[in-house]
Amino acid sequence: MTGINLMLVSFVPAHFSRRGMVSFLSGLTNSMVYAGSSISAFSIALTVGRFGWDVLILVLAAMGFLSALFCLFAVPGWRAFLQREMLPP
Repeated sequence: MTGINLMLVSFVPAHFSRRGMVSFLSGLTNSMVYAGSSISAFSIALTVGRFGWDVLILVLAAMGFLSALFCLFAVPGWRAFLQREMLPP
């Protein structure tokens, strides 16, 4: 997930340079990283405190699987976006 996070924050906003939205999307993705980190730290502590480490591992595995599935479903849309953006202005 750290690799996916790095790619989303670093590489995705650069693809919006023709639209003049690089700084906006960079700020948006960075703010989502900070919000997600805060929610994650609280949720991990809450889950371990109430249900134990076994449940936390299952939850994290399920979330990782769902995140990977979401990325796989997003690939066709992302490819279409890249093809549209590669056209000369």
